Amino acid sequence: MRAMLLQPFYFPWAGMFDMMSRCDLFVFYDDAQFVRGSWQSRNRILSPQGVKWLSVAIDRSGHVGTAIRDMRVNDREGWRTKHLNQLREAYRKTPHFDLVYPEVETLLTQDSDRLVDFSTGSVLLCARLLGIATPVACASTFDVGPCRGEEKVIALMRAAGADCYYDGASGVELYAPERFAAAGLALRFHAYEHPVYEQGDSLREHAALAKAGSAAAPDVPDAPDIQDAPDTPDTTGTGGARPFTPYLSVLDLLFRTGPQALDILRSGNREVA
Repeated sequence: MRAMLLQPFYFPWAGMFDMMSRCDLFVFYDDAQFVRGSWQSRNRILSPQGVKWLSVAIDRSGHVGTAIRDMRVNDREGWRTKHLNQLREAYRKTPHFDLVYPEVETLLTQDSDRLVDFSTGSVLLCARLLGIATPVACASTFDVGPCRGEEKVIALMRAAGADCYYDGASGVELYAPERFAAAGLALRFHAYEHPVYEQGDSLREHAALAKAGSAAAPDVPDAPDIQDAPDTPDTTGTGGARPFTPYLSVLDLLFRTGPQALDILRSGNREVA
């Protein structure tokens, strides 16, 4: 059984869902430590004005060293309404707005102040819209004792009954295959090239801004590299006609391509069978 372990991210990028679609079990690493300013609480969308951040307001009281599952959101800052307004502005003219937006609205208006309900909820929502039915579990439900790092990953995989651990490309630098082999686990890494798809009027307007003197690709602040996607995107051309902005939240793909989204995101896989 191939399993993956990933921190709950907020509306993650397409590559993560490619991984999820190729697993037998997806484990949310919900008892990992919360990292401020990471993909655990924010992601990016594309509006007519360029790339915009969706950042969840966090209750910062005592958050240092706190597990993701124990983090609380700060609703005094009105982040839920802000995100819904940003999504409406960015995607109201896209072909599949009426399919995606009501689902996101339901998630963001839920009666909860737990960050993990929004991050895991965003993953499950997008997976359902994509047609991915991979079973999920939470790391906190496995009794693996006091361990951390590579040792904990191995313990969690064994507790989950996996025989293959599937990790993002950054795992190549983190894990020793021989240690996994000694525990009866194969180790496999994701190889992915972001697919290009039509980003519509937003990109035409974005290109017009670039022609007028704005940057063709927005500057993106540094963030911990735990989404396995570059923090500062390269802007590639679609036949030189207009720019394409990769590494956004998968919401961008869903709003624009709807039922075709899964086939498009899976086309980026570059693994050798």
